[in-house]
Amino acid sequence: MTTLGWIVLLLTIVPVVWLWAYAIGDLLKRRDISTWRRGLWIVGVLALPLVGGLLYLIFRPSREDDIRGFGRRPARRPTNPTAPPDDGEV
Repeated sequence: MTTLGWIVLLLTIVPVVWLWAYAIGDLLKRRDISTWRRGLWIVGVLALPLVGGLLYLIFRPSREDDIRGFGRRPARRPTNPTAPPDDGEV
């Protein structure tokens, strides 16, 4: 394989395969999306790997427990709701 061939492989094919695999993996892990919607997303990503993967990453529904900051974070509950607040005094 020539140098140009390796450059094309690294700059086009590898990122598309990574995007496709990430979108499919994320869809298979999610349980907050209905089965029908997940199925439609998977069909779209499989049919059009680049466009479907990009559309999924742009328009995917956010999760409440999303650690990347895209979703809403759940409200923190106090550890002991009946205890008075600790103001640091003894």
